[in-house]
Amino acid sequence: MIPGVLNVFVLLFITWWVRGEVDSRLSRCSVVVDIKTTFGGLGFIGDLYRVGTVACVLIYPKLFLKRGVIDIRQVAGFPKKLKRLIMVPFLLNIIFFTAMLVFRVWLFIAEIPPVSK
Repeated sequence: MIPGVLNVFVLLFITWWVRGEVDSRLSRCSVVVDIKTTFGGLGFIGDLYRVGTVACVLIYPKLFLKRGVIDIRQVAGFPKKLKRLIMVPFLLNIIFFTAMLVFRVWLFIAEIPPVSK
């Protein structure tokens, strides 16, 4: 649980740090512009959602290209260091969530009750 919580704090810090860079580097991607327009009023939560969507765009660019919502030149020209900085925490969140889910299913199958005080 501790690594997951630390990863969330890292994710929040990275979102705070790269949100302006993401907007300038992906200014012709309609998915980023639309999310900024739609969720811009939510403040930091909207920024977190936008950076999460950018992580999905960087992980699965063909899916977004097929839908016509990204500029492939901007995505291909995205700096590798920034790509890793955005993608790694989101992928780690998926891994941590999956591990916790598998552990909970294992507890259910083994008929081990959850600890309650």
